Amino acid sequence: MKYLTHVRYGFMTSARAKLINKLTDIAPYVLRKVCFNNESGSLANEAAIKLALINKKEAYRIITLIKSYHGSTLAIISASYRMPNLLGVGSNLRGFGLDRFQKVPFPYCYGCPMGIYERLYGQKDPNCNYEYVYLVEHLIEHAPTEIACILQEPMQGSRGQIPAPNEYLQKLRKICDKYKVYWI
Repeated sequence: MKYLTHVRYGFMTSARAKLINKLTDIAPYVLRKVCFNNESGSLANEAAIKLALINKKEAYRIITLIKSYHGSTLAIISASYRMPNLLGVGSNLRGFGLDRFQKVPFPYCYGCPMGIYERLYGQKDPNCNYEYVYLVEHLIEHAPTEIACILQEPMQGSRGQIPAPNEYLQKLRKICDKYKVYWI
């Protein structure tokens, strides 16, 4: 990539092909099977969801987090939280597949999504154990159809760059492993 400054994403070049081949070579074996050369985050998210749905043939639903932004293509906008007048473009469009997405709270220590804990000088309440992560587990256990994946930003950008706490992410990882739900 050091030889390129910019190449429009719609064109294949020898440098791009070499980069894709190199990524395939250095990726763990299970990731070598598929390589997407996407032009946007929206399309990358759609590709990841497609792979989850393909690999979990009976699955139908996807969990996303409230106030997350995953893209603005007509299909992936349903995964994003509806934000009126987002950038003034396309915010009033209803995406396709709204029935596939289930929303759960994002961990936010400045304002507990469950309204249980108080923020203490901008820090997590020491009594908080991120109990709302168990809403995800409850949803997985009781959803009317199998959950294919959870699509989550580790840093929620649409709310001002809010990082998901490590403890929460570790709990979520265990739940995904327990129920064999893909975590994107």
